[in-house]
Amino acid sequence: MKFATIRLILTSICALMISTTSALAEDAGWHHVHLGATDPVEAAAWYAEHMEGEAKKFAGVMPGAQFGNTVLIFMRKRGEFGGSEGSAVDHIGWSFEDLDARMAQWKEAGVKVLAEPRQFGKVKFGFVEDPWGTKIEVMQDPDLYGFHHVHLISPDPTETIDWYAKTFGGEAKRFFVLPALKIDGIWLICTPSDGDPTPTSGRSLDHIGFSFPDLDSAVETMKADGVNITLPPTKLGALKISFLVSPEGARIELVESEAPAAAAADESDEAEEVANPEDSGDDDTDDE
Repeated sequence: MKFATIRLILTSICALMISTTSALAEDAGWHHVHLGATDPVEAAAWYAEHMEGEAKKFAGVMPGAQFGNTVLIFMRKRGEFGGSEGSAVDHIGWSFEDLDARMAQWKEAGVKVLAEPRQFGKVKFGFVEDPWGTKIEVMQDPDLYGFHHVHLISPDPTETIDWYAKTFGGEAKRFFVLPALKIDGIWLICTPSDGDPTPTSGRSLDHIGFSFPDLDSAVETMKADGVNITLPPTKLGALKISFLVSPEGARIELVESEAPAAAAADESDEAEEVANPEDSGDDDTDDE
């Protein structure tokens, strides 16, 4: 009887711990992708045209593009910098209703094609690359059109997806045979890498972003879980931001704002300077 009572108490404590962790993680929302380009205005226009979005200037000055609830923000990069392929966030993906027609248009426009479309089950997919080195998977997935996914690589994809699920919440599942996670309707998909991926910081795809309604609480929970917080919560006007690095080297921005991603991005240029001054939008700054 005594052992049964102890077992019941331990089970209850474990359930409470799991419930609390999940509740905090599920508060995370999908927010943005931060890309580097030699000409941010040109990059915003390129993505708006070729990936069917809307070019915008956030806060009236910061070039970006919007795709539904996903915002792409562009920072100026000077000198040489690496592309996204082989980094912890290897590429990003869009889905179109007629991929073959879009591919013909891209070829006519001179877009670099990395792989021609091929069929896999009900999904058709290929690859292109933007002029600044970010790899893009282009798809025809009838279940989701528009901005489709962020594609991670890792020596252990299942472990990586489990880490993202614990840290940010979402619904862990599989995208066909690949470990995957869905947050706010956007996929995070992970495939195996031959070795350790390259960190994303300073590359063409510098980081991705998630939002939290209570950033201080979320960061404290992450610290307790051993997450590598590289910038503690920092107030910037109406926005509060923090940065972390995933075990595979993906740089991730955490944002606290009640506004949607497009509005919260208004403060992101200043936030980027605080978090990583060498990657700011200053024309006179050369990135390593």
